[in-house]
Amino acid sequence: MVIINSTVINGNSCSNNDYKNFDETKREAADMVNRIIINSIIDVKVSACDTNDIIAHLHGSAITSNNTELSVTRHRHEIRISAQTNKRSNDNMSMIFQNSVIVGNFSFCSNANLMLDIQIPRKVFERISIESEHGKIAIDSAVKSNSITAKSTSGNINVSAVFHDLIVESEQGKITIDSTVKSNSITAKSTSGNINVLTDFQDLIVESKQGKITIDSAVKSNSIDAKSTSGNINVSADFHDLIVESEQGTITIDSTVKSNSITAKSTSGNINVSADFRNLITETVHGKITINSTDKSNSITAKSTSGNINVSADFQDLIAKTVHGNVYIASEAYCDVKLNVDITTGNADVTIGNIRTSTVLVSSKTGKCKNNPKLSGIHTVSGFIKSQNGNIKFQ
Repeated sequence: MVIINSTVINGNSCSNNDYKNFDETKREAADMVNRIIINSIIDVKVSACDTNDIIAHLHGSAITSNNTELSVTRHRHEIRISAQTNKRSNDNMSMIFQNSVIVGNFSFCSNANLMLDIQIPRKVFERISIESEHGKIAIDSAVKSNSITAKSTSGNINVSAVFHDLIVESEQGKITIDSTVKSNSITAKSTSGNINVLTDFQDLIVESKQGKITIDSAVKSNSIDAKSTSGNINVSADFHDLIVESEQGTITIDSTVKSNSITAKSTSGNINVSADFRNLITETVHGKITINSTDKSNSITAKSTSGNINVSADFQDLIAKTVHGNVYIASEAYCDVKLNVDITTGNADVTIGNIRTSTVLVSSKTGKCKNNPKLSGIHTVSGFIKSQNGNIKFQ
């Protein structure tokens, strides 16, 4: 059976008699409870209020051939909440399309406004776990838990809660995390949805195969590890160590506090770094690399197969290599600083500006070397600048 916008294209149909309204509430006392486990096939919203109970409210309407059963049970220090369909024995498939859900042959034809609202006391829980098969998950800012896990197959996830550790996963939905309190660790994964982290944290791991990753934090973190297969990665945060990888997306890094290390790699996207750092490694196959730094770094490594490399920074050691791209280096290093420079390009120009140190080895197989480095005050203590077929220019 296939349903598009609540219209049956083929297969069995839900009749008008299958339209049902839901309004059911169940509760359990929350004394001595430190864990909450929630399983649902519909949207879930968790909020905290002035109550001593855990209250589950199933409400809304749906066109369905089966009942949706609400269950709230207690197992010692744990509350389990479930909102599931009473499937028939021959139900054997599940599918969602826009606002239409099919569970089995026709257990749901549409559940656009069916919701599971859960209210919990204003206290710190040990663990909150939420899984929604076809619905959205929302956890508001008053909820507090040491550990939160939220997983959805095809719904968005929004977390504003206060937590120590967070794990969120969505296959086809967007993930947004915007807690106001700094957390210890966050792990966020999405198959085809964007990930937005707008909170402060100690350690962060984010992965998206077909979605954009945005990280915006005001407090310096320990480590960030961000990976995307075909989406851009934007990092506006202060950190100690950063690793970002994107196969087909642009990487943008903007930090106001000097970091220890940055590693940025892209297969076919540009890399833009506007940050101060001690050590930087950038690699792209078909993209441009742009590095802007206001503070002196220890080492910079920039490699591109067919993209230009632009470095406006002061550094101790520099490796810049490209096969089909131009290289431009601009530095304000002092004359008593010893620099190690390794610049290699295949079929493009190399332009050097304002580097002052000791000696330099310059060679171009078929291109021109313009200006003597010693006369222009551009020297290095050790290293080489080579161009296979391009010009080398000193400004």
